[in-house]
Amino acid sequence: MGVGGGNNQGGGTAYTPILRINLRVVVAGHPPYETSVKEIVPFVRRLQLQPGLTVAVKADPRRLSRVVIDWE
Repeated sequence: MGVGGGNNQGGGTAYTPILRINLRVVVAGHPPYETSVKEIVPFVRRLQLQPGLTVAVKADPRRLSRVVIDWE
């Protein structure tokens, strides 16, 4: 887990957590590799995050360590 920013609208404090997520990435034509990303995870998706979950990612073909999760 990570930390996030907050605001004080409506008298309360809302936090948007930034999570560190460890990934095992499989890209066609390359051996599988492990990396981690720091992501702001949509609330609905946070409830679904479990070890072993398969998610779509986008990897930079020039630098495979640059990965983002495709939440859509």
